[in-house]
Amino acid sequence: MDISRDDERRVRQALAAHAAATELDLTRVRARLADSVTAPARTASRTAGDRAPHRARTPLAGAARHPRRFAVVTLAGAVAAAVAAVAFAGGPGRPDGVVTISPLPPAQSTTPSPVPSPSGPPSVPATVTSAPAPSPSATRTGTPAPRATDLLAGLRWSAGEPVTARVPDAGGRVRGIKDPTAVFHDGRWHVFATAATQDSFELVYLSFTDWSQAASAKPYYLGRSAIGSGYRAAPQVFWFAPQKLWYLVYQTGNASYSTNPDITDPAGWSAPRTFYPSVPSTISRNLGDGFWVDMWVICDASTCSLFSSDNNGRVYRSQTPIGRFPGGMSEPVVALRSAPGQFLDAANVYRLDGTGTYLLVAQQFDTAGRSRLTSWTATSLAGTWRPVAGGPFAGASNVAFGSSPWTDSIGQGDVLRRDPDQTLTVAGCGLRYLYAAKDPAAGRAEPDGWRLALLTQDRGGC
Repeated sequence: MDISRDDERRVRQALAAHAAATELDLTRVRARLADSVTAPARTASRTAGDRAPHRARTPLAGAARHPRRFAVVTLAGAVAAAVAAVAFAGGPGRPDGVVTISPLPPAQSTTPSPVPSPSGPPSVPATVTSAPAPSPSATRTGTPAPRATDLLAGLRWSAGEPVTARVPDAGGRVRGIKDPTAVFHDGRWHVFATAATQDSFELVYLSFTDWSQAASAKPYYLGRSAIGSGYRAAPQVFWFAPQKLWYLVYQTGNASYSTNPDITDPAGWSAPRTFYPSVPSTISRNLGDGFWVDMWVICDASTCSLFSSDNNGRVYRSQTPIGRFPGGMSEPVVALRSAPGQFLDAANVYRLDGTGTYLLVAQQFDTAGRSRLTSWTATSLAGTWRPVAGGPFAGASNVAFGSSPWTDSIGQGDVLRRDPDQTLTVAGCGLRYLYAAKDPAAGRAEPDGWRLALLTQDRGGC
């Protein structure tokens, strides 16, 4: 894949802008970028094988989502990755183990046959329970819970047209939007994502009452808040009930977060803080030519876990007692590892309601550089993650686009959940998934063409 002079200029500007703050090794970054460009050809000759340092990728094999998750093989992803490597209280907004996986086969194009929104504080409908997940050591008794593998087996989805394209901005700078995360609160959807501009990456916020309004929603760029400008990508949003605060977790080269008592006030986010003073030694030793990206928090009744990826085939987990969160994170351990040469990133973890099981959804790529989502389950956040058999979580083989597909990839995003709290509880049936994908018609330049869209579950083991 050739890199235009314009894209090369953007890369150099982005790297230079962050070099001082992140002690970036420019020589290593240039080597990484070159390696990303030639990765598809090398991968095809091996056995298998964007948010760049953030969520999502394309034929660049590794990189971004603010630069946080544009790691779906996009130039933006590569830049973000490079930068990353080196580098809820009252008020109107208040609601009240390692597994080795085998290489992916090339995606096969098929055409499968083609919930109510949550509302009101605390955004949990009467039919949904919100009891906290049991601690990893808890013993379950009584009537056997439904098996998560049964609920997830044979998943099929319907996909419509994109709900957003480029989000408008005064200077026409935005080239793509990806790495979405969303919650429903107080009658509105609140969406955070990575926006790639001509020379940088930043976080953007959208709010609307119905998905039909998403394309016309006025964006608020979080660089205008105390979060500030610079490399911020691949966000995750949730309500941390013990502190009555909203948390926004994102990548900056380190694992960062901001808080806000009122999610409806985008100017109210705090300045970035980090879970660690620097990149943990375990991750530094394992990075190789990868980058530390895609941070994700989930809590059970006693512990909060921080999951992250290194763009080099590993998913990490660290933890802290829920009473100490966000402080006290332990040294990360490897929770999941891909086969050599197989790309894996953007691991998002949820509690499957009523099953005693956790679901991990991660982004992977086939030999043609097309992304799809694969899933694993475990009985605790610290448990062993086992792959879900019967096909991908979402990919070309189980997503129906109707008359004509607008994309050939399904990239990282977020399950739309009916309770925004830190347990990240989702139902096993009636799922909707907000994802990012690239329109091939937009051309090869990155991150042009990245859009957000919705998947709606057709059927499964429900």
